[in-house]
Amino acid sequence: MCAYEVYGAKEQGVTAYVKHIAVNDSDSGRNGAFKWLTEQNLRENYLLPFEYIVKVGKGNAFMSSVDRIGSTRASSSYAMLTSVLRNEWGFRGTVITDFYQSATATPSKTSDCIHDVDECVRAGNSQILHSDGKVSMFDDTKSVTSQRAIFNSAKDILYSYVDTVNFAATSQGLDKDSVIGNSVEPFRWWIILVVVINVVIVGVIGVWLWLLLKKPKKAKQQSKD
Repeated sequence: MCAYEVYGAKEQGVTAYVKHIAVNDSDSGRNGAFKWLTEQNLRENYLLPFEYIVKVGKGNAFMSSVDRIGSTRASSSYAMLTSVLRNEWGFRGTVITDFYQSATATPSKTSDCIHDVDECVRAGNSQILHSDGKVSMFDDTKSVTSQRAIFNSAKDILYSYVDTVNFAATSQGLDKDSVIGNSVEPFRWWIILVVVINVVIVGVIGVWLWLLLKKPKKAKQQSKD
């Protein structure tokens, strides 16, 4: 049922962020809760609905949970958010955290570090949910791996938006090869500039050749006289 809800919303141009992936059993005592379970239990009970949302509902957005799967933060689980979600199920889109909680984001709760943005972007968690997100929340923005992860996160976020817009337009019978939305053809001033430059160049070359050919004729005429 949820898969078709997501599909219907997407047809109307709405990106549905389905939560929480995964093992979020309760709203009380869940922050950073360690959930120990087998992979079979995780796949058959907790991940299966999300798999349907990807494969049937064409979902392109999820919200990760604040729980831990074993000792790994759900928002930082590469195994779940990349290996399973993207590589195994074929998901293309973005994952956002639940309200972002870290030592930097919530200084009053330094011991209650639920998220780590550096881990998030490397694992496939593309966005953080915070009203005052800032670059200082990152510990590393200079390394190649960090910049690559941030680049991929930005790409995932943009893809979710474009995918929803495209899906909504094409679901109403629009030919996929046609242009979605209105495009304004810019004035191609550079064509005029190129033509003018070419004319000037040709003119200069023409005058130079004329003067070059005229000089020997004048010299011959003077020698005859």
